[in-house]
Amino acid sequence: MNADERELSIEAILRHPDYLRFAEEVTACGRQVCPGKFPWRFMGLSDAEIETADLRFDHGTPIRPDLRDVLKSLVRFHERLVIEHWQWWLSNQCKGVPNGAANGT
Repeated sequence: MNADERELSIEAILRHPDYLRFAEEVTACGRQVCPGKFPWRFMGLSDAEIETADLRFDHGTPIRPDLRDVLKSLVRFHERLVIEHWQWWLSNQCKGVPNGAANGT
């Protein structure tokens, strides 16, 4: 991986061919990334898209309009975490976890 890949945006990470392998490996070592689940499936959407989309929780209940600001904050927080996890994963040569890394060491 080159330096450009370490600085990818959330949109680029979500489209990256190694995203699902990354998600599986970092989740296995304690950094949760669950593509397709709440709130990860909303990553990469703009604020305007979140405001107008028919958004639902995993169990199918619609997300109330008054909760959209909270949802945007939650999604943006998890996007930042995914970017941090991506950089950590790349710095470990995409080979899973060295001893103690699940504890952030």
